Amino acid sequence: MSEEFRKEWFDLVADDVTIQGLTGYAVADKRVYLSWPPEGITVSATKPAYMTYELGTGGAIDQSRYVYSAQYEDIIIEANVWANTPDTRDRVAERLRDLFKDHHWDLTTWRCLTTDLEVYEDITEIQPATGHIDYYRKYIRWRLRRVYKKDD
Repeated sequence: MSEEFRKEWFDLVADDVTIQGLTGYAVADKRVYLSWPPEGITVSATKPAYMTYELGTGGAIDQSRYVYSAQYEDIIIEANVWANTPDTRDRVAERLRDLFKDHHWDLTTWRCLTTDLEVYEDITEIQPATGHIDYYRKYIRWRLRRVYKKDD
């Protein structure tokens, strides 16, 4: 299940022209990475930002509410935007928020009716040895609710 959602999330983000312009996208380096970026990743004037993302599950379905027999557990998507300035970080994060606001997922095998933004938090990464800011980061978490498997 999560593979199809993961690929869809990546494709929507990596193919977005606005995000490409904000991150310094190149065909060889889309600036969107599953879990962790490659070793030695940097941000610079020409490549000012990148993103990492992961998928997980939200745990068991709340049985105190009505649940359809075809319904599956929620999916959690967590993303981090890493940038060289707070303005760049905010522009990339706002674009992500806009892309997934009320997003309906209609995939080959799965359908998800609701995408809720749960967390939208600024974090500043400070170099412990020097006290200087290494990166400006935004942590974003979405919950995909009412996930259904399509009929085969």
